[in-house]
Amino acid sequence: QHLRVRSTLPPVLVLADEAWHVGLVGLAASKLVSRYARPVVLLSQSEDVSRGSARSVDGFDISAALERCRDLLLDHGGHSAAAGLTLPTERIAELEARLLQLASEAFGDREPALPLDLDLELHPFQISLDTWEVLSRLEPFGHGNPVPRCLLRNVSAVDVWRTQDGRHLRFTVVAGDGTIRQAVWFEGGEEYERLRRMGRIDIAFTLRRSSWNGQDRVELDVIDVRPTQ
Repeated sequence: QHLRVRSTLPPVLVLADEAWHVGLVGLAASKLVSRYARPVVLLSQSEDVSRGSARSVDGFDISAALERCRDLLLDHGGHSAAAGLTLPTERIAELEARLLQLASEAFGDREPALPLDLDLELHPFQISLDTWEVLSRLEPFGHGNPVPRCLLRNVSAVDVWRTQDGRHLRFTVVAGDGTIRQAVWFEGGEEYERLRRMGRIDIAFTLRRSSWNGQDRVELDVIDVRPTQ
């Protein structure tokens, strides 16, 4: 299940539950990091002692952070991106507060983020069927040959709307040179308010061919967005 809109979450997630199997929390933590782009600690909770796993993102060394919390822990070990830990269940709230403070210091005003490998930067006028046809010559796409990921800088998102089920977003991209393109963000519905507040943005995307009123066109299949810096 979704937790909350990503931009309203704290800079680190610390979650515990008696129903979670200790052998599965590492995998679950990795999935939450991928989904919410911030450090995650998941704990299999028992009455006295809780055990779990932590996963992190660039800019926050989770092993070093746990070392700074060692007075709360019974055991811990790992590296900058992943770690395991054991602690008295009664200290979970203290651990969360300490990690929140450390994460706030590490990220400052920046939103935690995952590194994103992009293949090329496009100018607005290059988002065209001609470019799509050039890139399509690299097919077939799949394992070992992913769809090229592109970057578009310093544009505006206008006419942002959610699909009826609330899961996806559609919006119009307006560039400074007057170029206008359409964009779709699958599973981006929870980012609706964040996107509307952003102003000028950079967009990571793949090119997608579609038809509208019988006419072929190319649109942006959005991976993620960030405020233009």
